[in-house]
Amino acid sequence: MNARWSRRAAWALLMLCALASARFRYFADDGIDWRSAINNDGKFYYEYLRMTLFPSRIADRHRGRLRPAVEGGCISHFGGAAAMMAPAVLAAHGLTLLRPDAPEDGYSLHYQVAVGGAALAWLGIGLFALRRLLLDLGHDDEAVAVTLPALTLGTGLITQAVIHPAMSHVYGFAAVALFVSRVSKLLLAPSPPLLIGCAVLLAMAIWVRPVNGLAVLAAPALAMGGAARLAELRNLVFSRMGALSLGAFVIILTLQPLLWWLQTGRLLVEPYPGEGFHWSRPAVLQSWFSARNGLLFYWPVMALPF
Repeated sequence: MNARWSRRAAWALLMLCALASARFRYFADDGIDWRSAINNDGKFYYEYLRMTLFPSRIADRHRGRLRPAVEGGCISHFGGAAAMMAPAVLAAHGLTLLRPDAPEDGYSLHYQVAVGGAALAWLGIGLFALRRLLLDLGHDDEAVAVTLPALTLGTGLITQAVIHPAMSHVYGFAAVALFVSRVSKLLLAPSPPLLIGCAVLLAMAIWVRPVNGLAVLAAPALAMGGAARLAELRNLVFSRMGALSLGAFVIILTLQPLLWWLQTGRLLVEPYPGEGFHWSRPAVLQSWFSARNGLLFYWPVMALPF
């Protein structure tokens, strides 16, 4: 009831990101920078929606959105981010349906703004989920009010939410934050709705990017945050509700093979053929400090644990 500073911090961060998005993403470069709001790898995620809404435009999708995973190519990225930005994009598509005679390919202003709005919305959802988690774990409101800006401004999160709103990072952040906050409640008060919710959120986080599945490693730490009711949770997991939760988890994860099958006729493809790590060239200094994805360049908050 008295957690006011952290709430104000979350809202202030959202307002700051919204203003930064308007200034540096949509009104920059004499007001035409909005044309590239859907950019970089974000084009791959967005292509799932564009191909669905504009099937007649599938022929021009070869403008850099396909990868040679199979003959003819397919979208190499997972579809979870597209699913999370879909409500905003569908709302924007309503404007197109009201103007059936206007030429459209899914990259006009209202679609670009919709994707930016989706990123900001999921950023807010993730911030408030993280805030609720930290408060539930017993952290002081003032500490949470400092942590939220440190996370948003001291990592690449603000860059992804403002400059690259179609990329997967902000959607993965929201999915992971929601999952971890639900797991915390599940450990302390097991219930069927929480169990199903955790299964769905974990599946969504993985569908956005498989590496997000590492979020399950937070469970042991969360169990130490209070009197976890592990015996009751175990009984719930091995009950009919546990089977239902597993079914929901599997169904969501099967959506990606289905998307591949619709594109290629195959359930499994190798999205990045011929790519991998150069183990003999670690490029340590560049990995830390380079403006090209250097860890400390975009995540200065990581200097603290270093």
